[in-house]
Amino acid sequence: QALRNLPADIDAPPVVTKADANADVIMILSVQSKEKTILQISDFVENVLVEKLQTIPEVSGVNIFGQRKYAMRIWLDPAKLASYQLTPADVAAAVQAQNAQVSAGQIGGTPSLAGQQLNATVTAQTRLQTPEQFRNILLKTAGNGSQVRLSDVARVELGGESYDVISRYNGKPAAGLGIKLAAGANALAT
Repeated sequence: QALRNLPADIDAPPVVTKADANADVIMILSVQSKEKTILQISDFVENVLVEKLQTIPEVSGVNIFGQRKYAMRIWLDPAKLASYQLTPADVAAAVQAQNAQVSAGQIGGTPSLAGQQLNATVTAQTRLQTPEQFRNILLKTAGNGSQVRLSDVARVELGGESYDVISRYNGKPAAGLGIKLAAGANALAT
């Protein structure tokens, strides 16, 4: 049921994990830093700590609290959109069209040589990654040759995917982790 809600450009099938609904949280950790932002802390927790903690025998899973993933934030200016005769749908279509991953060809494609054992698709890196790259997305070209770019109608910055939840420890930004025990496992040994 969740598959139909995923974005259309998902390249790989989602990873499905199972956990015992009765799995107990045996430990809650809080991660904070004096030098790092909450986004940097959350990124570290998700990409380093969670992977390591989930490899511990008898740990069934790790929940992250107050997690913020990086996302490109685009704030459209309605007055500027109207002045260029553009709509939010026009902007969304341009972002999708110019931020696509495309196939660049194949290695070992047909016609294949005798004894060939490799056939691989080569994918070109075309996904935009920086705010500047997003600001340069072309939205419209006028008859006189002038161009309207995303930066002409929007403010673009790298920020958090969501600002709905704020996690703090002793009043400072933090990311929390809940470590779940596998069914039948010994909490003290784990």
